[in-house]
Amino acid sequence: MNFMAHIGNFGIWLLSSLTLKVGPFPDDQIPRQGPLIIVFNHVNLVDGPVLLNKLSNRQVAIMAKIETWNNHFLAAVLDGWDGIPVRRGEADLEAFRKAQKVLAEGKILIISPEGTRNEFKGLSHGHAGVTLLATRSGAPILPIGLYGHRGFWKRMRWVIKRVPVDFKVGKPFSLDLHGESLSKDNRQQITDEIMYKLAEVLPPDYRGDYADLSKATEEYLKLV
Repeated sequence: MNFMAHIGNFGIWLLSSLTLKVGPFPDDQIPRQGPLIIVFNHVNLVDGPVLLNKLSNRQVAIMAKIETWNNHFLAAVLDGWDGIPVRRGEADLEAFRKAQKVLAEGKILIISPEGTRNEFKGLSHGHAGVTLLATRSGAPILPIGLYGHRGFWKRMRWVIKRVPVDFKVGKPFSLDLHGESLSKDNRQQITDEIMYKLAEVLPPDYRGDYADLSKATEEYLKLV
């Protein structure tokens, strides 16, 4: 982290201390270094910054929508964290190249495979970018669920008490294609297998499109 990232980290800590009741963070369940891909559920503007703050003692980079860089302060903070801007709705090869570089350097990459916030619906359809990154890099994947902070702004407006946010960490796993090449036929299945692992660490009402865990498969997953 550079100077701006330290300022941003302090700001996140201060604001979260005033507005959130942050539950115990399972720091001992998260590797100290990478290469590692952390996947998390994107509920609202709370989860990404809080997760970054809790992982600030590690070398991490986060992928975020390019529109976030329209705010000059946020852009400076994210750049200090090696933030990677992503153009949504297209194959952003530059973002993919930067993400590969982060993993090749042994850092931790933080991704929300949904690509957008889903505050009340729960998990939405996962995008295959995370599958491609994990396949190309060989990096293991660690799911982290965040929950309890739905309706943050409304609750802050009407209730003068801190909004809870809690964490649950799953078991790390890697992808095993069993000698197959990644193709249009298997990449969505693999992505859904990753998303079901994320759904497992979330309360039922946060699972959204992945609510029925009986449909989960693990054909391409291997615990590490």
